[in-house]
Amino acid sequence: MQSVLCENQIFINPYDAEQLEDILRARIAEAFQLGVVTDEAIGLCAAYSAQDHEDARKAIELIRIAGEIVTIVGRRIVNEADVKEANVKINVDRVVKVSEPLPTQTKAVLFAFICVYNSPKENSTNNIHAVYTEIANAVGMETVAPRRMRYILTELDQLGVIDVENVNKGRKGRKKLVTAINSKEALVGVLLADYKLSAIAYDDPSVFIKRI
Repeated sequence: MQSVLCENQIFINPYDAEQLEDILRARIAEAFQLGVVTDEAIGLCAAYSAQDHEDARKAIELIRIAGEIVTIVGRRIVNEADVKEANVKINVDRVVKVSEPLPTQTKAVLFAFICVYNSPKENSTNNIHAVYTEIANAVGMETVAPRRMRYILTELDQLGVIDVENVNKGRKGRKKLVTAINSKEALVGVLLADYKLSAIAYDDPSVFIKRI
């Protein structure tokens, strides 16, 4: 049903949501039967792609995966829910792909952030470094300095794995906080698959929080 979607090269230039809808409708007409993809699904695909400043490939990939989801469950109509599920899958796959080859030190920093993120503690670089130090000591790994760790967090932000913001704390000045993590459940599996970090796979991560 969707094989035609992947036959040709797609333009790399960015489009707005309206242009993406036009491109999608043309491609859908080649790959799907009439009426199989709802207008709402097409609009959501275009919106996701335009929001992320992507080219038409993202929108077409979304509708292709949504079509696969519908086929697997034995339904005929592709709707908004299918597009949302496809978007989650794309994001998870992307985070896993960029995270698997990361150095162990970077993975340890990322695991430290997950521990802090799941706790009542502030997601500050100071707290993350403190937990990271505990994790490094637990697995017998040398630690990097706070400045290097902040650089690692910036790299992870640029990769789209986490979101880092400089927050105004009033008289205390500005503080760098990690505000979100993408595809956390899949990411934990990637991190604990690392030969070094696998040593703490069955430990309670909260034990590292209790020490800060």
